[in-house]
Amino acid sequence: MKPYRPLVHQADAASSDHPLPLPISLCMIVKDEADFLPRCLQAAVSLVQEMIVIDTGSTDHTPYIARAYGAKVFHYPWSNDFAAARNEAIRQAHEPWILMIDADEVLDPHTWTTDTVAPLINQTSINGYYVKLAHTEEPLSEPLQQRSIMAVDMSCRLFRRASQHQYRGRIHEDIAPSIEASAEGSLAWSNLMIWHDGYTDNTIQQKNKQERNRQLLLLQMQDEPYEPLWWYAYGTEYFQLGRWKDAAPWLRRALEALRAQKSKPGYTSDVWLKTIYALQRIGSFDEALALAEEGAAAYPDFPDLLELTASLLSSQGRWQESYAYLQQALRCGDVSHLYTTTAGTGSWRTHWLSATIIERASLAVHTNHVEDPNKVAEESLEAKRYHTPLHHAIHEHPCTLASGHFEQAARLHPNPVLQSLFLAAKAYYSQEYHEAIHSLRSFMEAAPAITPFLHLAMSLTCSKLAEAHLPYVSAGLAHIPTVALQWGDGIRPYLES
Repeated sequence: MKPYRPLVHQADAASSDHPLPLPISLCMIVKDEADFLPRCLQAAVSLVQEMIVIDTGSTDHTPYIARAYGAKVFHYPWSNDFAAARNEAIRQAHEPWILMIDADEVLDPHTWTTDTVAPLINQTSINGYYVKLAHTEEPLSEPLQQRSIMAVDMSCRLFRRASQHQYRGRIHEDIAPSIEASAEGSLAWSNLMIWHDGYTDNTIQQKNKQERNRQLLLLQMQDEPYEPLWWYAYGTEYFQLGRWKDAAPWLRRALEALRAQKSKPGYTSDVWLKTIYALQRIGSFDEALALAEEGAAAYPDFPDLLELTASLLSSQGRWQESYAYLQQALRCGDVSHLYTTTAGTGSWRTHWLSATIIERASLAVHTNHVEDPNKVAEESLEAKRYHTPLHHAIHEHPCTLASGHFEQAARLHPNPVLQSLFLAAKAYYSQEYHEAIHSLRSFMEAAPAITPFLHLAMSLTCSKLAEAHLPYVSAGLAHIPTVALQWGDGIRPYLES
């Protein structure tokens, strides 16, 4: 068994007079989770009254670790049905409330406290709460940090124990429909958060999760052959592997079925997003854009879909329309309680993309003007076709707009190292070349790798500084446009690494 460092729960770090545990049964199903289980139970042990662990066939020390933390362990034969195993955990519980969690998850110590949870479970009209799931691309470590978040979605994990509250689905099982069916309006949103790192590359390879999931979904589709949820889930398994050609038909099939339904389930927005993205990746741009514009009209407050629509429009050179969708995304605010969303969307990421679009648009116009004056007239005709005049602000004030977006990206991004790179771009467009050079140097000292872009950025910034202070240099640099340095695209590799 690998050594581990437990993540200390906030309650454990308090004074010696710990508050009493809450009337909650923590429930989980496990198999060979010795590497993950200690940190999961450590984070919850002082908060809950009871811990129920359903073991479906571990061959490692999982059952012994669970008992060491005071959990009650029950052995349950695996039947290729996650819902059945979770319902067995609920059956073994005794407390009035259930907290369902997985071994590769950790309660956020700042949101799961007696003071925050007790008022929720004392609400007599509420039978369940959605909590935020924060997914990370790297293994969790202490302290848990905002910059580790890859994506956020909502899941009903805290709910009243009742015979009618049952999970459904061999995989991607859900209890929310049964809670809502038992008492309409009894589900509520919460600010509670759970961290999850089970989708890191090493974990997926180690547990062969995708193959297991696909097999279970095929069984589920035999049980319910006309349920679009399972088509969506099956396509998502290929989507997560980057197998776009395999994912697209399943996702498209699910979307076509859902578009025909009057009442749309909550996952419909994600079907739109994944279908469009898969079509884009396989080169079906026209179909992807048509669906994107339709989807953006149906979900005008879904920033991820608005960003994707902007990306498709920019690929056609429709810069102003693209920029408009990004500004709409910025106005959405925090919608993680409504949609599965990528970290930074509607925030720093959208500001960075806005600046990138401005740079690309400005360079396109400048290149057309320099290479062939006749293209300016063509650009004007194309602009009229899409109702995007060249006197739009992204052409008239590109440096001011780009500077503002890079500044906001720096302010909102949680990583101080990347903040310095955004600030370098901001300073460059504000003609604050000393500040730009200082920020570039700060980033280069901490950067994991130095790309050719960074050398170019430093060289051109130094040249702009010389041009500003040494008049006789200007003639030699007059042919270098400010937008020749595409900061947005140069920053991209560091955001994706």
